[in-house]
Amino acid sequence: MISVLLLTPLVLAALMPGLRRRVMWQCRLVFAYAVGLAAAAVWFAVTGPEPGPASLLAVDDLSIWFLLIMAVVLVATTLYSCDFFRRPEEQETAERAWKYHVFLLLFVASMLGVLLSAHLGLLWVFVETSTLSSAMLVCYHPGRNSYEAAWKYIFICSIGISFAFIGIIFLSLSAAGLEHSSLSWDWLDSHAAQLNPFWLKTAMPLLLIGLGTKMGLAPMHNWLPDAHSEAPAPISATLSAALLNASCLGILRVHMILLRAGLGEYSRTILIVMGFLSLLVPAIFILRARNYKRMLAYSSVENMGIIAIGIGFGGAALFGALLHLAGHSLVKASFFLTSGNLYSIYHSKRIRDVHGIWRCDAMSAWLWLGGAVGICAFPPFVTFISEFNIMARMLQERAIVALLLFGLLLTVILGAMFKHVLGMVFGRPGFECGTDIDISDNASLLGPAAYLPQLVLLLAAVGLGLCLPDPVYHLMTKAVTFIGEQGL
Repeated sequence: MISVLLLTPLVLAALMPGLRRRVMWQCRLVFAYAVGLAAAAVWFAVTGPEPGPASLLAVDDLSIWFLLIMAVVLVATTLYSCDFFRRPEEQETAERAWKYHVFLLLFVASMLGVLLSAHLGLLWVFVETSTLSSAMLVCYHPGRNSYEAAWKYIFICSIGISFAFIGIIFLSLSAAGLEHSSLSWDWLDSHAAQLNPFWLKTAMPLLLIGLGTKMGLAPMHNWLPDAHSEAPAPISATLSAALLNASCLGILRVHMILLRAGLGEYSRTILIVMGFLSLLVPAIFILRARNYKRMLAYSSVENMGIIAIGIGFGGAALFGALLHLAGHSLVKASFFLTSGNLYSIYHSKRIRDVHGIWRCDAMSAWLWLGGAVGICAFPPFVTFISEFNIMARMLQERAIVALLLFGLLLTVILGAMFKHVLGMVFGRPGFECGTDIDISDNASLLGPAAYLPQLVLLLAAVGLGLCLPDPVYHLMTKAVTFIGEQGL
């Protein structure tokens, strides 16, 4: 089944040029694949990892959770695309829509490769492939800003992945002298205690810088606001739920090796420091945001920082980090998709140009407010439960300074976020960027698929917050146990 999941998007990508005049057929095929991927993810979640001899690609108790999150969000974003390509502003790019879907499918295949890689070297290859395929999506709408964002993305992420490559070399040096050494996760896991501690300590920061660049951790986050600002809304949503999460999985696997090698405190300290730095940066920049998609991008940096802190504190905080990974993916994907609605209505990404959403498109206003409430971790959203778990672990560890700093930075970000969001929703309705076309006319062009995916994603985030189903809880517990943490 793993081979089918990886080969199918490649086959579909090869078919897209023949469908260049049938944009809706392109959208439907990609949506059908996303549904199939979601079905496969549920199958793995129910049946567990596939038995059999070790290979370069495999499913385990940890990757199933990431695969399930990615599949759910991909279904939502591909459904939204069916309405996205019908909009007037996208008609001029209709002849290039097949290129959009080709690179989207290649990007999905590379992300699947990262999630399913059973070898560190192969994971590195797929991470680099994801940069090249997604960069073409960032600059899908031609223009100086989009080209600049794509090149900045390639440049920064290529430097980051170079650091990761050096880290892989040092990690392989830690196994020098051991018989039948390998970079497969199974071998590294079983021989972690025998690895050279010096080379492991040297490799960890380099791998964290490399993979942390793609995850959006500060200070290597600089590509993320530009890329999210210029990418089409469905791509921004997919980047948040696929690219950032996949890179997080790589960091988790490296962290696992150090835990088993007895270097857990060293790894935890680095993760916690980078996590708090990733909270500090958004606390400064969200308040000064002028572009609502850049605001959402800095929010992604914040949430990746929360996840890094949760991983660092371990135990119940690690459970909270994995839960937050799902909550952030659901809510942020909804948020980014709704930003696509706002752009279609106002034809502007500037916060000051978007006001009075409530009177112009009530449904988008509700979704925009729901996204803000969810991403700021208000109950009953699952993000509240995940952050509560992380803070409870800090209190259990008597890390009072960390707890106070965590709460302070999140409060600053919350205030800055709602300052912008409330002004956009309840401000005076105006006209579309200085033209004589009433923005309510633009809102009437949006179809049901422009609202349904976000609504389902937000309801899923609320549902997980109100009652975490037993199958989901057991799936997450197995993932935490697989990592090797205790204290749940």
